[in-house]
Amino acid sequence: MRLSLHLRLSFRGVLFAALLTGCTVSPPAAPVQVWEPARWKQTTLAAKQALERGETAEAERICVAALQSVSASTVRTLDEYASLLGTLKRAEAEGARARSDMLREARLRPGSSIVYLGFVPSGELRAYATLLRELARTADAEVVTALADAEDHARGIHLVRLQMQYQGRNPHGVC
Repeated sequence: MRLSLHLRLSFRGVLFAALLTGCTVSPPAAPVQVWEPARWKQTTLAAKQALERGETAEAERICVAALQSVSASTVRTLDEYASLLGTLKRAEAEGARARSDMLREARLRPGSSIVYLGFVPSGELRAYATLLRELARTADAEVVTALADAEDHARGIHLVRLQMQYQGRNPHGVC
């Protein structure tokens, strides 16, 4: 599953020109990201069905791909949130950037499914969705909210899988 975010770098140039001329500019109406909530649901359902058929290896492959896609999308979306806050000259931009960087570093570490960050990534995503609604980007806000829900689900799955391992059970394919 290939996921990507689309940042509008040209928006910064437009914003700069607008500031010089005294015009006001709203953030671009382009989609925040190409993260597909329906695909997330289909993928986790496919993993569950493969597990029910006894295809543990296939279920695990599908589940890992789904969890990785949520993780990568969360990092990229929080990067975009920090960038938007900076573009809008919001006081919380620096903190959002620090949290985004911290999450990226934590997710790059091997075995980092459970790491104390000092913040909840899904909470940051929900704050971003709120900002997008304020900017009249409702469709984008809905996608980010769905990603926040998927992030919560993914963190819960990591905990369930860890608990299963401690109990001596096979967590492969549990998604």
